[in-house]
Amino acid sequence: MRSMNRALALGLTLAALSLTGCKNNEACRDCNDEGANAPAATMGAASNTTCPISGEPVSADIKTVSFQGKTVGFCCNGCAAKFNALTDEQKAAKLASK
Repeated sequence: MRSMNRALALGLTLAALSLTGCKNNEACRDCNDEGANAPAATMGAASNTTCPISGEPVSADIKTVSFQGKTVGFCCNGCAAKFNALTDEQKAAKLASK
């Protein structure tokens, strides 16, 4: 029973970490291939200064996404792909919390 609890705790921890996004720009740069085909992305001036997924500074080199009339910037393309995978309600919550 104890080992099953540990396995469950480890699984939940890993799941939570994978949902929070990258924690620094260098790590995010490594996930660019993951989000290289992020949909509905364009280059533009972002209305936010921090990435809604990771909390890291927005990079001017990364594509932006239009959401509810705003241009949303990210620290990396991987975070842009994660944002695009969210529901509109989740996107709004991410933007409100950053």
